[in-house]
Amino acid sequence: MIALKEQPPDQIVDVGPFLKEYYEVYQEGAREKASFVWPEKPAVPHSFCIPSRLYMFKLSRGVYPEQFWIEIFAYQLGCLIDVPVPPAFVAYDSENKQAGALIEWFYNQDEDLYLRGGDIMQSLIEDYDVEKGLKHNLQSIFAYLKSLNRGANNWMRAWVKMLTFDALLGNSDRHQGNWGIVTKKGLLPQGNDEGKEPMRMMSPAFDNGTSMGIEIQEKDFEKFNDSRHMERYLNKGKPHLKWDLNQDRKTRDNHESFIKKMIQAYPDYKEDMISGLQFSKTQVKEIFERLAGFEITPRFSKARAQFMLDLLFKRREQLLLALGIQS
Repeated sequence: MIALKEQPPDQIVDVGPFLKEYYEVYQEGAREKASFVWPEKPAVPHSFCIPSRLYMFKLSRGVYPEQFWIEIFAYQLGCLIDVPVPPAFVAYDSENKQAGALIEWFYNQDEDLYLRGGDIMQSLIEDYDVEKGLKHNLQSIFAYLKSLNRGANNWMRAWVKMLTFDALLGNSDRHQGNWGIVTKKGLLPQGNDEGKEPMRMMSPAFDNGTSMGIEIQEKDFEKFNDSRHMERYLNKGKPHLKWDLNQDRKTRDNHESFIKKMIQAYPDYKEDMISGLQFSKTQVKEIFERLAGFEITPRFSKARAQFMLDLLFKRREQLLLALGIQS
């Protein structure tokens, strides 16, 4: 379990003054977002925010007004099941009257070098298209990680845990722009000289908002009471990346099939997959209760919470069965 940075419900972060003073549009991704450095001495301090650390204020897509809640939920669930996710907090832009998620940058820009997944894939595969990522595949990534020599098992384990987390959330957006590796500036990740640090960490599982059925409107929740409708929905969900370079992208595996392939190909990581599925309804309800305590528009609704709970545990049951475990 990862220690949760707790945000009291009465400490919604007002990012309006920060964005007014220093606003920078963050260009990557589909949703609007802005970044700023947390001041050394802000007018309103929050103990869960780090002075001089870069933060991103991320809005929901217009058609999915509750989407920012998914980012915050994913962080808290990640802490519960020991999957690193950037800390995400409830925030509000008082200048533009907009709610969103305040997300902590996962590396220090002064000291660290971030190698984006898209750049890595381009170095591995000829004519790799970083916009569409049609050749994005797990086997090329794992071959690259193994070539780094030091700590390959740990990096592969991080990927296995992240992909199990994505399958649990139903995240189909782990594209080449949504992962990377972090190393110290001046050190290449494949350095093998004694005394040199080749790599510090894989990136945490960031950008989780396109998951947990956020595209389903509240009026349609009752359809999922039909087990056949629920099963069809679950089976449609697919990870962004293919299994290998030769797989037809249109017929790539859904989340359940992908997990089955991983356990067959990498049985040594079975316990890591299982560990990411060990949580109770009581623990998830506690997360929902925390989120429901924030008085902000749009609120995290009871109907959305119940829908997410049903969806999460249906996926959990499906994935445990894929791993040969009765839930």
